[in-house]
Amino acid sequence: KYAISAATGYTARVTMHPDGSVLVEHSGSELGQGINVKQAQVAAQTLGCDLSVISVAPVSSRISTLPTGGSTTSEGNAASVRLACEKLKALSKDTITVPISASATYTGDQVEPDILPGSSSDSSSSYPVQYECFGAAIALVEYDALAAGPPSILKTVLVTDQGTSLNPNIDAGQAQGAFVMGLGYLTSETYSFDPKTGVNQSSGTWEYKVPSTFDIPLDFDIIFLANHPNSKEGIYSSKAVGEPATLAATSVLSAIRHAVNAVREDENKEESSLAVLLAGPASPTALSQATKLDWTKFSYHHSLS
Repeated sequence: KYAISAATGYTARVTMHPDGSVLVEHSGSELGQGINVKQAQVAAQTLGCDLSVISVAPVSSRISTLPTGGSTTSEGNAASVRLACEKLKALSKDTITVPISASATYTGDQVEPDILPGSSSDSSSSYPVQYECFGAAIALVEYDALAAGPPSILKTVLVTDQGTSLNPNIDAGQAQGAFVMGLGYLTSETYSFDPKTGVNQSSGTWEYKVPSTFDIPLDFDIIFLANHPNSKEGIYSSKAVGEPATLAATSVLSAIRHAVNAVREDENKEESSLAVLLAGPASPTALSQATKLDWTKFSYHHSLS
């Protein structure tokens, strides 16, 4: 469960030219998350034109910009693009001979956001929430305690709530990427500081391990929750994608805990499986310590044959 704040304050300008082409400018930054594709889709849908006539301008100071983040930028700008296109439709009922433009800023006045209580009764600790995203995940891992390396994630199934997705291909990639980011946070990205000087000793990729292609699940399925449109608050009934799926990576940490429990119970039948307290990041060092294996019981035999 992930609360999405109100996606307000984003600005868009849409310009229609006499040749039928349309230029969309918006206040978000394309960072590889597919924001420009979604803005073009919304413009084409609202104007009733083909997607091929829509162009999206690079981000610039011509449009007032807000920080791109929080999983709300794509839909916040899409809401503004839709409003601008609706204005443009009213202006372009007849044949145009010169370019015409319309601008809009989505303020959220069309939505009465819920207020989720904060940690205290003080009203100042509450924050506006536009809606909530839901999801669930299950993970299957394999851990070789004797190798003392990172576990292998054999399979993950991620179910995520996207409402009616604006673009399933983009949203699937964003959700999977968010899951892997959470995976790194919970398994491999460990900080280390010099105890005397406080200097960060994990400032490079040799010590600070971000996820690689070898760390992602070998079998990674993603499923969008069906028949669950976000009809009240969402742009075209959609929901935000990005940060919510990072939470689903806790499924991997839970699976790793079970694997460590299995090692401990195999080593010591009297060891309670509830005794494992394994917090993230579950690095190979942390896992090796958590298994409590008595390495004096093991020996290495090498044969040339």
